Amino acid sequence: MRLLNRPPSSLPVRPRPRVHSRLDLCGSDKTPQNKYYVGICLICPLLLPCMGSSSSRSNSRMDETSPSNDRNSGASAAEQDNEQDADLATILQFLIRSGQIHIITAEHEEVDDENVVSPPKINVQPNTAVLDKCEFSMRTKIESGVQRSGSGMKRPNSIPLLLQSREYGMLGLNCFSSGDRCKIFNNFLPNTLDVVQNYHNKAFCGTYSREGEFFLSACQDRNLRLYDTKNGQFKLLKTIQARDVGWSILDTAFSPDGTHVVYSSWSECIHIVNLFGDTDNQEALPLSPDDRRFCIFSLAFSNDGQKILGGGNDGYIYLYDRECQQQCLRIEGHEDDVNSVAFADSTSQILHSGGDDGLCKVWDTRTLSETNPKPVGVLAGHMDGITFIDPKGDSRHLITNCKDQSIKLWDIRVFSSENGQDNTRQAVMDQNWDYRWQRVPKKLINPKTRLDGDTSIMTYRGHSVLQTLVRCRFSPAATTGQRYIYTGCAAGRVIIYDALTGKIERTLTGHRGCVRDVSWHPYNQEIISTSWDGSLGRWTYEMLESAIDEAMLVDNSGPSLPRRSQRLVEKMLKLPGGNCDNVRSVALEATAETMPTVEDIGRRRCIPILHTRGTHYEVGFDVGRTFRGLIQNFVGISKTLNQVFLPLYNTEAGRRVYETTLKCVRSNFPQYVREIEGTAEGAQVPFHKLFLLHMDDILPNAIHGTGKNDGTGCSSVVCNESGNEILGHTEDALPEVLNHIYLVSAHIIPESPQGRWKVSEEKFTSLCYAGHLPGFTMGFNHHGLVFSINVLNAAKLVPGKTPRHILTRALLGAETFIDVQQILRDSGCGAGDAVSVNFTFLNQEGDRMFHNAEVGPSVGHESGLNILNASPGESFFHCNKFLRLPVEEQEGLGVTSSNHRHDTQQQLLPTVRSKAGVIKVLGDQSDSKWPIYREGHGEDFVKTVAVGIFDCVERTWALYTENPKISEPVVVLPLQLKSN
Repeated sequence: MRLLNRPPSSLPVRPRPRVHSRLDLCGSDKTPQNKYYVGICLICPLLLPCMGSSSSRSNSRMDETSPSNDRNSGASAAEQDNEQDADLATILQFLIRSGQIHIITAEHEEVDDENVVSPPKINVQPNTAVLDKCEFSMRTKIESGVQRSGSGMKRPNSIPLLLQSREYGMLGLNCFSSGDRCKIFNNFLPNTLDVVQNYHNKAFCGTYSREGEFFLSACQDRNLRLYDTKNGQFKLLKTIQARDVGWSILDTAFSPDGTHVVYSSWSECIHIVNLFGDTDNQEALPLSPDDRRFCIFSLAFSNDGQKILGGGNDGYIYLYDRECQQQCLRIEGHEDDVNSVAFADSTSQILHSGGDDGLCKVWDTRTLSETNPKPVGVLAGHMDGITFIDPKGDSRHLITNCKDQSIKLWDIRVFSSENGQDNTRQAVMDQNWDYRWQRVPKKLINPKTRLDGDTSIMTYRGHSVLQTLVRCRFSPAATTGQRYIYTGCAAGRVIIYDALTGKIERTLTGHRGCVRDVSWHPYNQEIISTSWDGSLGRWTYEMLESAIDEAMLVDNSGPSLPRRSQRLVEKMLKLPGGNCDNVRSVALEATAETMPTVEDIGRRRCIPILHTRGTHYEVGFDVGRTFRGLIQNFVGISKTLNQVFLPLYNTEAGRRVYETTLKCVRSNFPQYVREIEGTAEGAQVPFHKLFLLHMDDILPNAIHGTGKNDGTGCSSVVCNESGNEILGHTEDALPEVLNHIYLVSAHIIPESPQGRWKVSEEKFTSLCYAGHLPGFTMGFNHHGLVFSINVLNAAKLVPGKTPRHILTRALLGAETFIDVQQILRDSGCGAGDAVSVNFTFLNQEGDRMFHNAEVGPSVGHESGLNILNASPGESFFHCNKFLRLPVEEQEGLGVTSSNHRHDTQQQLLPTVRSKAGVIKVLGDQSDSKWPIYREGHGEDFVKTVAVGIFDCVERTWALYTENPKISEPVVVLPLQLKSN
């Protein structure tokens, strides 16, 4: 046998008779960097027993102990030859079983490995008996528009009928839900291939960034390539030479903010690259394994970007802390290679891992210990090694791809028994084939029964998992409702399964080699496939004549399609083929948010919080995407928006008021317009609806001379006593706001100073109404500003000026008392409506001072402004009426309620000497008709949706969703300030 690139310690080899077989280099990600390249084989019969089919597992290890040299000096030459043959057999046996070489018979001498795989022929029909009874089925049907929540009714199938049903009151509604929009998108699944890039080597990885603005590929030529995919383009931005690559780059992962990429190979380190910095300056992150032949097969970032999860060929799971710049966990997770790892959801506390032992394990980082690595549970049911894991993101469901030629769907609330785990281990041990180069055994393609103890809720078959770690994923939530599961295939195909039926929804053919990776754009109907034929394929939708005919099938027995809907359908059908962005824009134009009834679920003791960092648009987008359900629901149920603002917006006069106000804000505070745009895009709601909410009463007041006069408002109490420096606040709103609030903790660093005050950094935490900017309720920033907001009801509002929602948002960037004055006065423009601000600065020098600012509508070119100061020993309260600023008020429920609440507070003021006194005032209901803590009874239909207590001594913020007199806070947050 002729050894190429022979290692220094290789054994001497004698010529032997030629045999018509060949040992060939195995093209797999399991091929390590220290390879023995084997050419023509000369094999004696002694070696034949060790050259049979190896298992698909790769756990056979060669004994690294050198052959014994302690031989009998009188041994014969024949004995010496036999011992050398045995040594050679051991080496070959290791190389074959480890996948570094494999046997190809003589008749296959000229066959390309990538072309020999044929699609599997599946004889078994999908069994949905378990799936149909599961929560996954119900939720997916709702999210993808198959049925509406609570109705159990299916939606129309054709787009014209869907539009017609909307216009005529679909199930009592006249607008689309997010599920309806997904139902429309699901008519336009990708079907046409465009090869966007060709390489000279195998392409291993290809993924979109979280927001779909960039695409990253990794190739066997040791290069990472970053593409700009904004606005439908696919443009190469840069090529990055990877470091310390053995065999190939095996996995990559984008950081959540899209600025960094981490990659792995056969190396003791993983490497991280700043995509928008010096890409030559790559940081090596050592994992220091005991095994010098080390590889990370799978990588994942935590949601905050601070931790990197990896799965190694040594059976261990690694967690690297970027902040501490060291490995923080090394867990013995599997009996064999860990092929895939993933975080279960945005909390990054639950981990999933899958390996060549056929098991998927669930781990909790809060209880993990290197000395006692015990998973929370194990999912068993596969019959061979797992190649990939993709969580749904709901903390409950995930899918696994496997060498047994199946994808399985799991509910992690149903773990497998010890018996089920043992059955999986035994099934894997019984495999006697190698997926990297052998054909699939028939018993795996069409198994007659499932393993005893299999707890998966669905199995999907029809794709091939051969040669490499083929990947599968859930389709995007935004456009498909995660209705589909899509996967690569060794037969050069992309397979899209219907997750609800198990059937293949679409087969995309066009590649000449194994499709290892697939990535679906988060907001466009566009899939990128990464293939071993060295190409990247972009799959988009192209409307065919048959699809046009089907789309136009309308039931003529019903009412005719409204003219507006006909125009939309005609516009959609005339689109050029393959333009997914246009399809998306038309679908969004044809839809509006749902208007469900207000859920009667009572007060929930829940205030979700989002921690986010980025530009104004990015923060807004994260808010919209994270709280999409709350925002869509609130936009749908808001009577003020849908019954007052929108009808006025659709008039010529109303549109003028809207446009002049938007122009003013865009001119002076463009960053907050971008933030609202981000929220609208992330939540998938129209921008104009959110901006109308921020204009509030300006639009109806400008058109009719009066506002909505709905009695909304809040109560604030200040106690400035020694040791008790307290600002308390009730957040009172219309009933639909109840349970539609959340906290946003944001750190915004724009690319350049923003707005008229040139703010270069904002870091704050604020309570928010769904879909509203932070700042309009209560909150604090890292400069020490603590504040609460009370709306005021001026009789005459001014369009084309700054809405109070924008001014209070700007307060979150204030550093000093002077900044607050400057922001509220808004010289050169002024406020369009009225507001009251109660505030203090925690880091001020000298005695504690609280302030109340009353802001009136713009007079000339600046707001009316009056500020009251409360020195130590003084207390004050404020509701929703002017106490000092001479502004005419709009009479109605707001002023009536404020008068009664002021009277109650006047009586209780002597008791306001401590935090307990403040809580007593805010929870008071002694005036049953007009209480301070409001339950929405009788004439006063407004509800207190939250209560906040800022303790400026302890520097805490306690938040309640129930009466603070009789309940505990839902959360107590520290008031974190900027370090000096």
